[in-house]
Formats: sequence, C-alpha cells, structure tokens
Amino acid sequence: MGMLQYTEVQLEFQRFRSLSNLEPRLARALKELRVVEEATCLLELASDDPEGIEGQLKRCTVLGNLWPRNKYDE
Repeated sequence: MGMLQYTEVQLEFQRFRSLSNLEPRLARALKELRVVEEATCLLELASDDPEGIEGQLKRCTVLGNLWPRNKYDE
C-alpha cells in the first residue's frame, strides 16, 4: 500500500470516527431500516404457485438492488 493510499484510508477512518456527523448518518440508517421493515411483507410467500413465487423473487431482487450499500459514511 503506497503512502497516498494509507493517507486516504487514514482520512476516511477519521471521518468515520467523527461524532459531528453521527446524527445524520443514524437518521439515514433508521430511514432505511423503516423501508426494510415495511417491505418485509414481500418476503412472505403469497401463494405456493411456482410462477407467483418466481415473480415475487424478481421483485425482491430488484428491491434489494435499489438499496444503497455502505452509504452512511457520505
């Protein structure tokens, strides 16, 4: 790892540890958790029909791909 990469990682770590922007990060995380909670009904099988299950799986996959990953540190 070069010195520039080390410095970038060090700055990112300091930003992560910063309490100054903790409240907005927690608010965003809570908002995302509420969306997940509301969407959990999609995980319950509506029927035992294979085509219905496949359609439900596709919707869940699309929904899962829409949620950001590790965006709480921005």
